[in-house]
Amino acid sequence: MLTIRPTKMLAKRLGIDVPTVVPVGSNRIADWCAHEFQCGQYRYLIYCNPASIFPGLLVRSRRS
Repeated sequence: MLTIRPTKMLAKRLGIDVPTVVPVGSNRIADWCAHEFQCGQYRYLIYCNPASIFPGLLVRSRRS
């Protein structure tokens, strides 16, 4: 099962709660973190796998 864990900042923006204790996943390949940042008028979501140091996907959307 794929697990995407948002950062505290992204969770607050989405209105969801983040558990204080990070659950340990059984599959390190399916465990991903999501973070939002802004550059100019665009907001970006970056997904990273904690098992590696390389980002996996970058999604861009216009600021609304």
